[in-house]
Amino acid sequence: MPFTNDQVEILYFQDISNAHEIADCIHQRNLPAAVMDGATFLHVFQFGVAAQIALLHARRGKLVTHDVYSEIVFCLSARKNVREAFATFGFQSSSRNAVVVLVNPDADTKESVMKKIAAAKVLETNEDMAQFSDKEYLMQLYQVEPQELDQSNLLDSIVTRISTRVAL
Repeated sequence: MPFTNDQVEILYFQDISNAHEIADCIHQRNLPAAVMDGATFLHVFQFGVAAQIALLHARRGKLVTHDVYSEIVFCLSARKNVREAFATFGFQSSSRNAVVVLVNPDADTKESVMKKIAAAKVLETNEDMAQFSDKEYLMQLYQVEPQELDQSNLLDSIVTRISTRVAL
């Protein structure tokens, strides 16, 4: 899937106890990662696609947001409204779980991010992360009708919406 030579690592943090501190770090741009609300997770592929689109935007000098990490959050949205994307997908002080996307992480960067987030568990495989998916919420979020799933699956429907927003 990579369109760039960048390495993307995706982690899922469960039962975060310092959400207010994490939200503050994000707002102050003191966290070298994209941090999204865990409720928006279906599959690592969805976040990998958003990361690759954001990295292409960065390479082309076409970022809509201020950096590649915020661009990843924006690229998850099926709409072009930045504020709406952050309100919907971004990590909030009320979030309990988080999806974290690291780009070209070295050991120190990953360790630094992991130390800042106080969570009961850190999941690193899609199989572990997928058990926390709320498919009904995601269908509503991406406006996927049940009839559409007769011809496709939810992941394909979400990725199509993410990808076509960029092309429009």
